[in-house]
Amino acid sequence: MHKHDDAWERFQTGGEPMGLDQDILASWRRSKLSGVNPLSVDYRRTDIDVESRFARIAIPLMNDMAELLTGTETSMAIANGSANLLWRWAPDSRLRSALDDAGQVVGHSFNEELIGTNAVGTSLEVGRTVTIKAEHHFRECFHQLNCVATPVIDPITRRALGTINLTWPPGHTEATFAAIVQKMAREVQGALKEAASVRERRLLQEFLEAEAKSTYPVVALNSELIIGNHFAADPHFRRDVLWGRVLDGVGRRKNAEIESPDGSTATVRAIFDGRSLVGAVLIFDNAATTSESPVITSGSFTPARPDAAAAADHIVRRGGRVVLRGETGTGKRTTLAKAFGTDEVSILDASNLVPHNCDEWFAALRRALGSTTPLILTHLNDLDPKSARGVASAITAATNPPKIAATVVVDPDQSADAPAPVIDALGATVLDVTPLRNRHDEIEPLAQLFAGEIEVCPEAVTELQKYPWPGNITELRQAIGTAAARATGKVIQVEDLPGHIRASVWGQRRLTLLERAEADVILRVLARCNGNKTIAAKQLGVSRPTLYAKIRAYKIPQGSVS
Repeated sequence: MHKHDDAWERFQTGGEPMGLDQDILASWRRSKLSGVNPLSVDYRRTDIDVESRFARIAIPLMNDMAELLTGTETSMAIANGSANLLWRWAPDSRLRSALDDAGQVVGHSFNEELIGTNAVGTSLEVGRTVTIKAEHHFRECFHQLNCVATPVIDPITRRALGTINLTWPPGHTEATFAAIVQKMAREVQGALKEAASVRERRLLQEFLEAEAKSTYPVVALNSELIIGNHFAADPHFRRDVLWGRVLDGVGRRKNAEIESPDGSTATVRAIFDGRSLVGAVLIFDNAATTSESPVITSGSFTPARPDAAAAADHIVRRGGRVVLRGETGTGKRTTLAKAFGTDEVSILDASNLVPHNCDEWFAALRRALGSTTPLILTHLNDLDPKSARGVASAITAATNPPKIAATVVVDPDQSADAPAPVIDALGATVLDVTPLRNRHDEIEPLAQLFAGEIEVCPEAVTELQKYPWPGNITELRQAIGTAAARATGKVIQVEDLPGHIRASVWGQRRLTLLERAEADVILRVLARCNGNKTIAAKQLGVSRPTLYAKIRAYKIPQGSVS
């Protein structure tokens, strides 16, 4: 059992710590707001790219510098811009064991929103060097470690590429460690600048000139690098997809336009070095940011929007193919069946593709591809790389395939990409289906629909609208079914609702009409920004702390702000 700091204990029990550094307190509040469990020891493991430009330069440099810390009972680590650990150096066996126990392992994510206050994630959150004493970590498992980290800034894009981190046990006061990580970061930034080619510097210059003249999304990119203004934040603008479109559309011309299937366009200014195309600047039209129809690019993800059904219907009617990505219970299959305009569809579940029935599953796929009945492939996220290639080959080989669509399931706090080979074979548009908790206005009509001839009273609707609906539409349908069975008359009352829904909302302050309207606007902007609070705050015209305060005051569900 770790010895706890009084401030930590007081905060975790609902009190307000006195005399605590305000940066630490602010981070604790962000961690609590993000739903971090201070007693948890679980981590999200992620795939890391040690071949990235940052990793290729930073890791060898840190290996050389590590010798300077030999014998100091210190660990060094590098994380990427998403706070995922890329590399760790820990020669001391006792410290290495403590790090393993605490989860400081290559591949684990140290995003502040996932594990709370820690040097890696918090330094990326605030954009500066951060030192976290043992007892000031939000999670208890880190109370045996002191940490300091500083961001490494890309000299070309001016974005944080990652962090340099030092960790040491309590009882060792190392006042110079902050200066050491800052020096290491400067070394890495210097090496990145030296490694930056003339072409990359020219790309940055072209971007800055275009950005200064435009209020629309601006992107500069080449085969390895993408630079964008805040309107063009990932994942809306994927480098691989956009660069492919540029190569297809530019040819030998210096100026061109690339067009998406929905009619939105980007003006392309090609950058040549002699006869070689070395990059391009893309200025997107206004529709790309203000239209209620998603920006459609093959293999890209659009912002989460309530009208995914309308977009899917529009694409299918024009002969296109759609992949719907969303949480369990959001009605993806029903949406696709309606877009096909028929109840007669073939459904093939990729989660059923296992080694012992591989031949049978692919035989069923080939039969479906040879039929005229529309086909929905579900749970594409469960395909391993080999199976994804097999599915893609079968689709490509089909001579006269039927209408095809697919679904991808994503957890509320995780991302799940549709397998690229299948998306490429389908030539599909991937649309995000907004979870029910972000579709406040739809809860009442859906509840009335599921209730049938029984009415849902306004007070019950209000309680339903406060609930976060982790099971989405499926859970709402089940809840209304339960409430209808309990109702003694023709009206569902609050007391008829399932207990867990009533328990979730009891004790919460009822918002005024104006507050409800403001909360709804915040939800919609967060959905449009895929939960990115920095971008959302800019679009709302408020500071990030103000946005946090409103999220907390209005009890906005955590899944909306991941």
